[in-house]
Amino acid sequence: MKKFKNLNLKPRFVLSLTLVVIILFGTFGTIVYFNRVKTTSDNIKSVMYGNLLDLVTLLDYTHYQKQVVREHTADVVERTIDYINRDTLVFDEPLEELLSAVHKPFPNELTDSDLQFLNEKLPEKNYYDTGYPFIVSSNGTLLVHPTRKGESIRNEDFFLEFSVAQEFGVVRDKDFDEDYTSMIYYMYYPLYDVYLAVVAHEDTAIYGPIRPVMRLTIFSLILAFGIFLLLTNFFANSVLGPVKKINEVLKKLSKGDITEKVEISQEDELGEIAFSVNDIVEAFKKTSIFATEIGKGNFDYEFEPLGEKDELGKALIEMRKSLKEASEQEKIRKNEEQKRNWATEGLAKFGDILRQEAESLEELSYMIISNIVKYLDANQGGLFILNDDDPKNKFLELKACYAYDRRKFIEKKVELDEGLVGACYMERKTTYLADIPENYIRITSGLGDANPSNLLIVPLMVNEVVYGVMEIASFNKFEPQEIDFVEKVAENIASTISSTKINQRTAILLKKSQQQQEEMKAQEEEMRQNMEELQATQEEASRRETLMANTMKAVNSAVAIMEFDSEGKITNVNNKWQEIFGYPFGEVKGKHHSILYEDKKFVDSKEYEDLWKKLKNGAENKFTGKLKTKTGEVKTLDVIDSPVFDKFGNLEKIMEFCIDISKYTTK
Repeated sequence: MKKFKNLNLKPRFVLSLTLVVIILFGTFGTIVYFNRVKTTSDNIKSVMYGNLLDLVTLLDYTHYQKQVVREHTADVVERTIDYINRDTLVFDEPLEELLSAVHKPFPNELTDSDLQFLNEKLPEKNYYDTGYPFIVSSNGTLLVHPTRKGESIRNEDFFLEFSVAQEFGVVRDKDFDEDYTSMIYYMYYPLYDVYLAVVAHEDTAIYGPIRPVMRLTIFSLILAFGIFLLLTNFFANSVLGPVKKINEVLKKLSKGDITEKVEISQEDELGEIAFSVNDIVEAFKKTSIFATEIGKGNFDYEFEPLGEKDELGKALIEMRKSLKEASEQEKIRKNEEQKRNWATEGLAKFGDILRQEAESLEELSYMIISNIVKYLDANQGGLFILNDDDPKNKFLELKACYAYDRRKFIEKKVELDEGLVGACYMERKTTYLADIPENYIRITSGLGDANPSNLLIVPLMVNEVVYGVMEIASFNKFEPQEIDFVEKVAENIASTISSTKINQRTAILLKKSQQQQEEMKAQEEEMRQNMEELQATQEEASRRETLMANTMKAVNSAVAIMEFDSEGKITNVNNKWQEIFGYPFGEVKGKHHSILYEDKKFVDSKEYEDLWKKLKNGAENKFTGKLKTKTGEVKTLDVIDSPVFDKFGNLEKIMEFCIDISKYTTK
């Protein structure tokens, strides 16, 4: 101390200043050192938190992929069940159990395929040269680790701290990696009950980058304390300021705030760090915009991964690809469903039309062709019905024509081997032309529209029997589902035409039968009044009786006939009736007519009671109904109930004539 006091002022000042500067610089350097350590630790912590979120995103993606497959499978099963229920179909497969299985929640554990995927992806990640990620189960088993996969760490001290982690934590351990003090950043992932962790070696990540800076600082102090003071001031301004800015941006980034960037213009290491942080912010913005566009359904939005190891970017691109494929499949499915619904609704509509009672075959034909032209959005159409009144001269007769929203009254006959219509009849197959000859269409619009260019000709055929031909012309091209729809409707039309013709012929036969009965009654009366003419008229009576017998024989072979008294009890049935209903006459004799009705509520209704009053008063009853056979089978029949009175006007019996049309009706 005496020697110091004995020094001159200048050396003493210089020495004092040197000592003060050394103490101050040492103190400042120490503060800077520990501040740098803390700042670096905070930065690493923020980055490691982002890396853990990256791992969370990777696990969320694996779960999302399974969920997408499950939801798609559930959607297919639900629509299949809906389709089956709508069409009242029955399958042996328990689809409801399958749907229940599909809706079961996923097990909260990583599957072998998940672990295989993670073991392939995680080793690609590297943090601070020596750092790496790993995954450990809640019971302490290392599920994913570069070297210790499958080992148990439940008894190691640092693992005991994992259980208190709420969202994010860090623990320091000296034994996890040999010869290194490790900083283990961890996070609990509740979906799979595992811990995600990232290891960074303390020496490499924290102290390694700081040592060169401190050596440079000490070396600068030795060279000149003035330069040292300047450098210290410069270092404080050029290092702590940018680091603070970077730290602030990283803190916001760790909380999901990507609105700010690091504003640093210098081109040193901190500038590079700031540039990298800004790149991360920009990448997150692009990722956010990309995810938003995907959410809006814009699957063509341009997006490129940051690099070959950008797993998040690759996962997002795969997600876009999967969602795009799912969207395209959904569009195809909706289009197919729309076509099926169009055909189903059309068949139901024309089923109602065909069930209506028209005054004549011409009126029914007009109802059919006008509605089918409108439903197909076509321009004109015609319905040709086979006229076989003369078996030696059969031809196709135009029963109805509809063009340009108007009914056309046109008489036209087509020979069976004449033109496209005749060819369709003879070949029994659909004809479709996309380029009609100019002179083929004779009906034109009063508005001056061009002639249609597409022609569809379909045979009205059922059970290999052709009853007519339907011709439709349109400006628009006929799609395959439209042609298939018209062919199905044509089959139903053929069934209806067949049934209508049978009914007409049956009515004619019944009328002739009644006329013949009246004639025989007149002849009998004449025979009683004039016995002298008996011998002369006997031959004619015998001929007429034979004709009547043959007529009744024809009727009995074609029509099921049942007789019952005024109380509804069955008194007689013919062989055709027994064939249709399966009852021998002995089993139904004396039983009430109501045993044949499927709907027992109708038997007890006032409508059924009024029906019997109507018959007893002499009125006929015609209807198409469902009657039950002996085996329980329900058949659809055209029925005519006709009361028969004696010469005194008393009800003698009621005759019921039935024609089985079950095979001609649409189910």
